[in-house]
Amino acid sequence: MTVSAPQVLTFVAVLAFMASNCMTAQPSTSPSASYYISSSSGDDNNDGRSPDRPWQHLSKIMLRSISADPFKPGDRILLRRGDLWHEQIQIRANGTAERPILVSDYGQGTKPLIYGDIENPLWQPVAGHEGIYTVSVGNGSQVGVLQGAKFLKFVYPAGALKSKEQIDNFLAKFGPGMAGPPAGDRIWVRTVDGGPPNLELRVFRFAGVSVSNSSYTRIENLDVQRFSEGVDVESSHHIVVRSNDIQDVLGIGIYLRLADANCLVEGNTVYRAGNTALYVLKGTTNVFRDNWVSHVDAKVLGIPLGGDKQGIGLQESSGTLVERNYFADSGGIDFYFEHDSTIRYNYLQRVSSSGSPHGVNLRVYGNIYNLTAESGSAGATGINAVTTGPGVIEVTGNTVYNARGYSLKGSSAAGGKVIFADNIVSSPAQSGTLADFQEGVTASHNCYFGKGTLLFRYGAAQFGTLKDYQQASGQDKGSVFANPQFLSSVPNTPLDFAVTTDAGCKLPAQMAPFGAANSSNSAKRESLPTIRVDSCATGCFEHPFHVPRAVYLVRLKLSAALLSDKTSRSLALVLNGRRMSLDFTVAGSVGGSVLQRDFLVRPSNAILLSAEKESDSAAVSSLEIVPFDGAYGDGEMVLAW
Repeated sequence: MTVSAPQVLTFVAVLAFMASNCMTAQPSTSPSASYYISSSSGDDNNDGRSPDRPWQHLSKIMLRSISADPFKPGDRILLRRGDLWHEQIQIRANGTAERPILVSDYGQGTKPLIYGDIENPLWQPVAGHEGIYTVSVGNGSQVGVLQGAKFLKFVYPAGALKSKEQIDNFLAKFGPGMAGPPAGDRIWVRTVDGGPPNLELRVFRFAGVSVSNSSYTRIENLDVQRFSEGVDVESSHHIVVRSNDIQDVLGIGIYLRLADANCLVEGNTVYRAGNTALYVLKGTTNVFRDNWVSHVDAKVLGIPLGGDKQGIGLQESSGTLVERNYFADSGGIDFYFEHDSTIRYNYLQRVSSSGSPHGVNLRVYGNIYNLTAESGSAGATGINAVTTGPGVIEVTGNTVYNARGYSLKGSSAAGGKVIFADNIVSSPAQSGTLADFQEGVTASHNCYFGKGTLLFRYGAAQFGTLKDYQQASGQDKGSVFANPQFLSSVPNTPLDFAVTTDAGCKLPAQMAPFGAANSSNSAKRESLPTIRVDSCATGCFEHPFHVPRAVYLVRLKLSAALLSDKTSRSLALVLNGRRMSLDFTVAGSVGGSVLQRDFLVRPSNAILLSAEKESDSAAVSSLEIVPFDGAYGDGEMVLAW
């Protein structure tokens, strides 16, 4: 696994260029200050020290970060809720453990929205430079330029671009299909054919939030949409990225890279990423907890994109903790020479791969891999653990359901060892290999179940029954072949995977990750309500559904008969304060046939659905609220699932 999205490599040089002009903040005992920013009511001539005198532009953050009077420990930078910025946040700041620096929100309404797609840019031809066009991108912007699905090559200036002579010398370096500079308030492009830029030429800012060479800084409660990256943290330590919503990013949703240490990524949502939702590269003791990921896609905003397509990627890092995250319609948990890391209590559904623990001294336990494809058939392959040197990979207490090809697989190299124990493997949809182990792998006390032709492999040999495999290999002592009898015969939520009391296999896996033994929240499905409203005309909207604290699956059915004769439609709904845009095609729907949209919601005490327009509410025919999981994190969360 490697980071393969071209925009990532492009912007490494950009941040180095920016950092070379920055100053390092010195520890301070000065009183802390709050700085307010409002795009709707601010003015950069204000001092920003009160909600009545806010700054207007996010570039004020960067300018103060690199000034002789940078942010001090305990300072707060607050963006007004309900406001929108076509900009990005770039910050270099150093707080302390006792007095961290905070970037967050103030006021009422939806989270502050930061928007990175420079839509409908007003390109202007440059006199004396045929085929070169320019556009303003905002003060201090870091951008990338796409021609179709390809990022254009950047040209870097040798110095300042203030005089006409300096600009002319810079533009003389441009060949067809080049752009530059990557940072500044203006960008120039030389088109491939020399003609004016067309709709395929698109400009995206790099990251909604860029944090570099910083410490003890918190990024919280922001809505970041349509950037190359969502949140990018480089060469920093003790950074907290919490309760942000990341949507429609071309590359990586939240990226810790280049020696980040002791960072916490918690309670964020990532919806529609092009490369990987969460990623850590060469980091140390970082934590990814309680994040929700949905859709890592081959196309984002209509742009074909490459990359690993994983839910989370762990590359050449140590001491990483990944716990209690949800992943759906993405890849799984990917590893590349990872060591001394723990992956536990995560739930994966409709993923393209489970992930291969690759490295040494890895612990993978208490995870549920619901690999059923959307069609109901077996979906992705199961867990494939590979040691890369002396050390151990432990795969214990996991549930692997409906895998395609194999459920558990393992091999070792260079003196390593792999242990599979106390796992539940159930393959009800099709024939397949339940266990495929090479020498250096030890298995015991697993519970296997499946239908059709099932195989167990050890080395080059294969066996048709668990008993024959056990006798020939000496492996899987204490393991059984029995139906785990999950709470639901067609499990679709973490709660569905509870093992019933009369099941043939009772293993630690049934208690992880969602039982009382692993959480202060001991809610069971029977203690949580299921709510159905068959006709939204009588009470779906502006009606609070009071529910116990937990995670719920909110299912909306949309009637094509109510959507007029348009071939496509976009609805804007607000679910527990988060605006959700639903795009779909009506073509092929007839009469009263319905379309379905699912959302995960963790409410504080009620679920509330609103519509921006009355016609949008009329398009929703029914609503169902289904218990999904217990609530383990803090704060409300909403994600299209």
